[in-house]
Amino acid sequence: VLRKFGAELGELPSVRNCVGATNASGATIVQEGDGGRERRTATQLSLDGSFTILDQSDQLRLLKEVLKDMNVELKSPEASSWGGGGASKDIRPITVLNAISLLNAEDAAKMTTAPNGGGDGEEDASSKVGKKVLKIAIEARLPFQRAKYVRNSIDFDDLVLLTRELLLRRPEAREALHRRWRHVLVDEFQDTSRAQLDLVRLWTTDSLFVVGDGDQSIYR
Repeated sequence: VLRKFGAELGELPSVRNCVGATNASGATIVQEGDGGRERRTATQLSLDGSFTILDQSDQLRLLKEVLKDMNVELKSPEASSWGGGGASKDIRPITVLNAISLLNAEDAAKMTTAPNGGGDGEEDASSKVGKKVLKIAIEARLPFQRAKYVRNSIDFDDLVLLTRELLLRRPEAREALHRRWRHVLVDEFQDTSRAQLDLVRLWTTDSLFVVGDGDQSIYR
């Protein structure tokens, strides 16, 4: 879906919020107060349908670069056990990455829910991570998203969340999927997140079959 509608990825609100809206001259428009002014930036948005998909090692490598540019130090005497790892006082990059993922899911849940969807979202990030990790994740989230998009790259979260956002905004895209896939089968349904459940609803017309085991759910 994202490949087919790749030319429109840069117009999705979640992407525009990260990098700004680009006008015909290539300048990036940034909002200041009630008005707006143009400011030309060194790097421009290049997210389109030819994107590459980052695995976890790629994500961590890029996140470390972003944190370094922000002068964020994870090896801090103030960080106790928020990063896991028992007695270690360091916050692990993977912990920050997971917190960013939670924040992205929170933002997605604020959008209009999928057809026939409920309005309830998942537990908020502040209840799942420590204050230190949450503070770093909040500061690093948009720079990290921007760093991915200007490299024309996305990760697994983006595959789910951007597809969900695109289908919510483009009824014709949903209709095309409905015509192509009349029947939908979902395996490991017990591990379906809120955003993934929205995707299932967006894909499905009236023929859905799911297989799952509630005793194995990662969200219990």
